[in-house]
Amino acid sequence: MTILKDALCRKVFEIQFKPGTYQVTCTCMKFERCGLLCRHIISILSSNGVSTIPDAYLARRWCKDAVCRTNEKEDLIDGRQIELTKLWSEVYETVGLLKSRSKDDIESFCGLIRDFRQKLEPTIEDLTKEQEIV
Repeated sequence: MTILKDALCRKVFEIQFKPGTYQVTCTCMKFERCGLLCRHIISILSSNGVSTIPDAYLARRWCKDAVCRTNEKEDLIDGRQIELTKLWSEVYETVGLLKSRSKDDIESFCGLIRDFRQKLEPTIEDLTKEQEIV
């Protein structure tokens, strides 16, 4: 783990780099939120002699063979995917904040997620007659 102080935003970030697999993460989570590598990760890759961006961090949309889609159904799916990505970012940030909190806070967050998941799970009333027969 490397600790990097960013002079521009005056914050400290933790960057984890695994040389064998070129797996890298940063606490700013720009890649998870936007799909773009942050300057902190690029700095660590460069200082470790990595001159090209590892394939795992090349999103298809940034490649020259990416195709523009105009299908409304695909746009709806992409919009949902964007919202899900934002949700994951919120969850990761919240879990990160919980690292320094009490066990009660962690259990409380788990309870909130568990309660919401139960609201999302289908009930017998939600099933159609066709589904009940099967």
